[in-house]
Formats: sequence, structure tokens, C-alpha cells
Amino acid sequence: MELNNADNLMFFCSTIFPVGFVIVELLILLGLYNNMSFVKNNIIKFIFLLGLIVPTVFLQAQQINNLYFIENAPVRHYLNPALQPLSGFYLGFPVLGYTQFGVGNNSFTVSALATPKLDVLNSLKPTTLLNTDLQFNILDFGFRNKNAYWNVGITEKINIQVGLPEHLFELMMFGAAREVNGVTQLENNIFDFKTMSLGAQAYTEAALGYSRLLNDKWSIGTKLKFLYGLANLSASFENFELITGIDELKINANGTLNGSTPLKVEITNALDNIKVTKPNDVADYFKPYGMGGAIDFGITFKPYSFLTLGAAVNDLGFIRWNKNTNKMNFRMDYSFDGVYTFTYDYKLNGIKTEVKVDSIMNNIKKSITTSFKVNTYTTNTIPKTNVSAEIEILKNTISLGLLSSTMFYNNNVYQDITTSLNLRPANWFNIALSYSLLNGRGRNIGAGLGFRIGLISTFITTDYIPLNLTRIPLSALNVNPIDLTNLPLIGKSIGVIDNVKLPYKTDRLNFAIGFNIVFGNKLDKDNDGISNRRIKCKNTPKNANRCRWLSN
Repeated sequence: MELNNADNLMFFCSTIFPVGFVIVELLILLGLYNNMSFVKNNIIKFIFLLGLIVPTVFLQAQQINNLYFIENAPVRHYLNPALQPLSGFYLGFPVLGYTQFGVGNNSFTVSALATPKLDVLNSLKPTTLLNTDLQFNILDFGFRNKNAYWNVGITEKINIQVGLPEHLFELMMFGAAREVNGVTQLENNIFDFKTMSLGAQAYTEAALGYSRLLNDKWSIGTKLKFLYGLANLSASFENFELITGIDELKINANGTLNGSTPLKVEITNALDNIKVTKPNDVADYFKPYGMGGAIDFGITFKPYSFLTLGAAVNDLGFIRWNKNTNKMNFRMDYSFDGVYTFTYDYKLNGIKTEVKVDSIMNNIKKSITTSFKVNTYTTNTIPKTNVSAEIEILKNTISLGLLSSTMFYNNNVYQDITTSLNLRPANWFNIALSYSLLNGRGRNIGAGLGFRIGLISTFITTDYIPLNLTRIPLSALNVNPIDLTNLPLIGKSIGVIDNVKLPYKTDRLNFAIGFNIVFGNKLDKDNDGISNRRIKCKNTPKNANRCRWLSN
């Protein structure tokens, strides 16, 4: 099935978004659009809100840090494979056994829209990462065998990231023009967009995990993962500069776009004929378009009875994409020396510029040269490290936790530090209250609850609870009010929705939920790693280690 021209255009625009976005912004800055201020202001709002409210477009391979300290959650080995569940056996419900969702960015919040633009610019990271992620399990179970614990899982994962350089925001906010003695003038500027990037992939992960208690101080764990690639799209730049001179404008860029999806894409070198073919069979969307592997490994160390240290490296791997692959190398070398004719006075006098705009766009298109290859390529998974420390109080009834999480993406490092107060009055009931220090900007708290009723163990947790919400009119997002006054299927009227509530001082949202069947939940009152029902010698503090191995 072939897509129509509109579908082709939408697909192509989405793949070359970084180039197209800057070109559009460039024309706005030069005053070539009649509604310049309206368009520009809405682009700024769009970019700021994008990392907060678009759950299917941008993502960082996130994790729920709060889950690390919910001891009775069977799946916390996702964060450190050396951590063993309390239960002797667990079985996750499909999808609901573990579902995680996250959306956000690492630089700004909605509240930034109410601050001076210079303050916003100064608060941005060198590269702003817009992100979202979704994962859910298809199959997940684990069981204990003496000091060892095995787990098997099949998980669907979607990871998408968009990197936006600080210079792009500077261009959008201030443009290439400045007010000098009340007169708008162009200045000589160089904007570097080299760190702009796009990465998106969907894949199935089949994992086999193993952990073992070596002695009363050390435990180790590892997880081997087979990765079954479903789709990938990535774009990066080796060079991307926009030079805005007083009398001349230049764009120099070269980069690479890789794609491997169920859609078959054919593009001519002149970019004037784009053919996108959909699969005829729905099953084709679930065939492998790449294969790969990854590994997790972790350790825990208990130097004192009240202190546990941990460290883990997760998702260290790759996917080799080898079906429906397209690699496009593109280069743009464009210069325009007629900038001076597009002064603001010129525009305000009502002189038509549409013809010149069309001419510029045609020249920009002609300046782009491309080359295409159909070959295999490799993408890396996004590795993460977790380093933890936990102090136990009152025989682990209360504990204080600290978790440092670091993600490595596109030669950048993204880190968060989470502190946690954990209450465990019983092994069937856990509460974790967390406070994020870096990405949470000191404003966000998290909470997690894990409890077991009979054979059912469930948990729900989040790292960032939005404490401040603000109403944003849909009109500010160029969205018409949503009329829900006539809903025959549910037999009632919700009314007309003309605004949305968004977190005001939170730059991200995430949560995880899980429902599992558990057997043989371990109760360990003396906190020696041996369940009460299995211990074979008691009241032997001088021979605690020997007693432990007798019990094993």
C-alpha cells in the first residue's frame, strides 16, 4: 500500500525535522512571514511544552529510582540484578506485571514561560534532551534456588530522544537582530547546532537473569538480554552552523540519517520524489528489523550489619539493523547576500516578500546534496549506572537510601541523585518517600507503595509528583476547545474542555505499576539473609556466619 503525497510529505518532514525547523526559524527571524511574532511565540511555547505533554514523541531511557528501595517489589532487580526478591517465586501478569512510563526534559519547566527570556537561556543545559519512554512486560517470572535467584522476562520497550542545542533556543528567543538605539538591526552571529540529534527505537527484550549471595557480605548478579529490533530512526550532525551576517547569511551543515522500519522508503537524490510503502500484512510490523544483545551486571556489599552498598551497570549493548535500512548522508552549503533587503522597515511598508521567500526556499533545496545507501548499521543501547547506599535503622524497619543514577547518551552524561526515606513495618507493606536533588531541581518529591495481600503483590511508584499545576488555555497551544457534551457511549456529558492542567515547576513525570503473583515470601527478622522458616540454629551471634551456611 502506497501513501499519498500528504503522507509522504509528513513522513519526510519528520525525518529531516532538525534542518527544516532551523530553516523555518531563519525565515521568521528575517521577517519573511506576515505573522512573524505570532508564529515565533508559538514555536517557543511548543518547544517548551513538547518535553512535558507529548508522551509518544520524545524519550530518554528512564527508570523509576524510587523503585530501588521498595524491598517487597519483586522486579526491583531491573535496577540492579544483584538484588533478590523476597519471594521464593513470582509471576508477573502480562503488561500489568511491570509497566513504566516517563516523559520530560532536563532543562526547563512551564514556569520558565513566565520569566525573562535571558533568565531562561541562562538556565538551559548546553544540550536540552526531550524524552519519553514506555515499557511493559509480556512475560516475567523468577524463582529462588538456595542462595541463587533466577528470573526470565520478555519486555517491550520504546525509547526516543531529541537533543536541542542551547544556540537553537538563543536563536528562537532573540534572533539575529538586536535593538540598537531603538532601531532593529541585524548582527554578525554564529549559531552552532552540531549537537542537535534524534534517536528513536522500539524493540523486544528477552532476558535471563541470575543473582547469588556469595556470603553474608557480598552478592552479585547479571542479566543477559537478546534484543529483537522492531524500528529505528536516528539523525546526527557532524557540522551544523548558521552564520547570520549583516549583509550575508550562510548555512553549513552535514549529517547522517539512518532508518530501519516496517515502512519501505525510497527517496531520489533530488528529494523531489519520496515513495513510502506500508506493509500489506499487520504481522510485518512485528517482524525483526534488527538483532542485538545487551548485558546488566551488579553487586551489593554489606560492610556493616546496618549498611548496604550497591553498584550496577544496565543496558550495555547494541542492535544491528539489517532490514528495510536506509542511510542518507546530507550536506547543505547555502549563502544569501540579500539579507539587507529584508529589513523590518521594508516589511512594515507592505512590500510583498512571498516571491523572494519562494526563491530562497528553492535555492536552499538546491543547495542540499544527498547520497543514499541500503546497508546494515548498528545503534547502541543507552547504558545507565546506579550506585546506592542504604542505612538500616531498627532492624530495617526504617532505612535511609541514596541512589546516584547516570545515563550516557550521544556523548553527554545525564545524572540524578535521589534520597529516600523507607518505612517497612512489615515485609508485606513498604513505603518509600524520595527527594530528587538534580533533575528534580530540589522541588520534587516521589513516593512508592508496595504491599502484598495473600498471593498478590502490587506496587505503584513515581519519582516526581507535580505539586504545582497551572491551567494552560488550549488556544495558547493553537488547539480548539474539545466538545464532550454528547457522549452516548457513556451516557453522560463532560462538557467543553478549553484548557489543560500542566505541571508548573516539574520538568518530568514518570511512574511504574506492577501486579505479581508471589509464593514463599521470605520473613527475615534477624536480617541475616536467611528466612525464619529456613534457619537451623538460633541465638548464636558468635557463630552467625557458620549458622548461615548450615541453614543454606
